Amino acid sequence: MQKLLLLAYAVAAERISANDVKDADTWDADREHVYKKLVKSNIQQRAIHREGVGVMYAAAGSPEFVRREVLPTVDYLKQLGIADARGAHASVRKHGFALFTERVLVNELTSTEKETLSNFFDRILLYEDWSLVTTKRLPLKTRAKLVKVHAMASSPFSTTIFMDFDSRPCSATFLERLMKVGNGVDVALTNKFDGQESHKDHLKLEHNSALIVLDSTSPRTQQFLGYYVDAFMRLYERTGESRDQPSLTIALRRAVESVQLNHADLASDLFCRSKISDVVSCDAGCALVHKPQKHDLSFKTFALSASKAGGERIAMMLDALKLEPRCDVKARLTAFDDYARSLDSTRAIEIAHDYRTFYDAPWNAGSLYEDLAIHYPRARFVLTVRDSSEWYDDVERELSCVSQKQRTSYERANGLGPLDRDAWMQAYDQRNADIVAFFSSRKEAHRLLVLQDLDTAPPKKTWEALCNFLEAWSTCPSNRIIPRTRVKTRKCDVKPVVVEEEHPPTPPPLPSTELSVRVRRPLPSTARRVDGV
Repeated sequence: MQKLLLLAYAVAAERISANDVKDADTWDADREHVYKKLVKSNIQQRAIHREGVGVMYAAAGSPEFVRREVLPTVDYLKQLGIADARGAHASVRKHGFALFTERVLVNELTSTEKETLSNFFDRILLYEDWSLVTTKRLPLKTRAKLVKVHAMASSPFSTTIFMDFDSRPCSATFLERLMKVGNGVDVALTNKFDGQESHKDHLKLEHNSALIVLDSTSPRTQQFLGYYVDAFMRLYERTGESRDQPSLTIALRRAVESVQLNHADLASDLFCRSKISDVVSCDAGCALVHKPQKHDLSFKTFALSASKAGGERIAMMLDALKLEPRCDVKARLTAFDDYARSLDSTRAIEIAHDYRTFYDAPWNAGSLYEDLAIHYPRARFVLTVRDSSEWYDDVERELSCVSQKQRTSYERANGLGPLDRDAWMQAYDQRNADIVAFFSSRKEAHRLLVLQDLDTAPPKKTWEALCNFLEAWSTCPSNRIIPRTRVKTRKCDVKPVVVEEEHPPTPPPLPSTELSVRVRRPLPSTARRVDGV
């Protein structure tokens, strides 16, 4: 397997050594029992005409899953330059794409959603037509995994690349790289643990099922897939197990030992995953990345929202999604001071390399977003907008609380002149329009999410839009309330306030001849730092 060179600046991933895994954690008595019962698969597969090379996806459950993962994946593949199979934007494709799903799910989609799927996928196969087992009503999670196993067995391609929706290609040429696995390989999988390929109990350790390359024409592969379906059902009936990886492990071991299945391990720098790869990033030369929204540093998020235009609330929402590491205060202020002084983006871009989530100045200041978008082509940007008049009122109150030096830095970083209502309102509206125009002109509108006034927008739809945009489905809060701003904006009076001396009308006798006088001292200044619009 050809190894890829890793870039020196790529982030290191946390590995888990296969030597640290106990047998009981991956091969227990239940798996041993199913393995011994799996002498011959009872699954009778249907004859299928197969041709070409193609990608197979599986989807089960509810229309929400399609909207949350399937449709965004189709959109992402189009952004890589993979065209529709049919329709107004169709073109000839070197490889095919198929979707294996459920009839009940498809029937609940809108006509637009159905058309999108029909135009992109060469084939859409329905589980109800291709089921290899007779089952009672299964829990959703169990049914979804069973559909996934069936998808591999029912592929219409001679060479099948099965992919989960969170396995993201880094470029349109990812299939060509996967085809270099080698001749004579029936099944190529990804190890789950570091060093697993040389472990003495290699076949007892789980493999990951997020990406599997299959020679679907091989009788050995078909026998392996029959074992896979059979093992899944046996293990579920015995233990209630809904994960597909334990049954994959059982089927792989049985097929290797019984029918001499030829399997290979995909290189950890080809399909990059946490726990086995040095890096998990498209910037490091990976062909595909597993869960990039969680592990890939090139998958950055910049909040461009102006202060007092929802920026503070977006910051809290991004924190809730736990897209880490987020840019810390020290690094952010270092970048802000340099950018406000020089308007040179070099230092800010360097600092941004080590983080994934960014908000407040300088990231939302001036036109810095243009350089960030060019330097980090996989980064995404979030902009919230509100009425410019209301925005100005809040900003004017905010600036009344800061020193002249801080106000000057604020104005310079954001390309603003002295405080002026009409001029600043016009500048605010123009900047929002410029941000939208910038991404549109580059044909990258998909990298920008514009959210309207968060005070009036429905919280549930706002959360759904943000989570779908950032593919942060697993961390999307079930509590859909949009958090309030951190600090309530109020008018600050920075002038010292002095209260005149107060004399009691009838003072009591004192030991001395002096009168008791209570003086209220000047209030301290409330100046504080304002980092950016």
